[in-house]
Amino acid sequence: IKLHKRVMNGYMVLSNKSDHPLSTQKGLVAEHRYVVYEDQCGVCFHCFWCGKDLEWKTANIDHLDENKLNNERSNLVTSCIDCNRARGGMLKFVDRMREDAVPEFFAQILKYRARVRK
Repeated sequence: IKLHKRVMNGYMVLSNKSDHPLSTQKGLVAEHRYVVYEDQCGVCFHCFWCGKDLEWKTANIDHLDENKLNNERSNLVTSCIDCNRARGGMLKFVDRMREDAVPEFFAQILKYRARVRK
């Protein structure tokens, strides 16, 4: 069977994959999910960000560079929905920051974590 690629909703999708565990009823698999699934030999790892255990049914695959078409394995991490949404929202905030505010932001994150994890 020849594998076909196309873009749907901004994501690269593979067709003619009806035999794949992640495929839809129409035989479609999002390429980023396919790449991570195959790399992890079908095992759904924990959330990269918070460590929560995940299942393929609910796992998100995060594109680290925010490019939904860059499905290189090094650009993809498994994520829970909460972390995926939080990171997306935080990136917009970080993008608005003045350059000289970024180091202070990260310093405050480290102070906060030290305080709440005691």
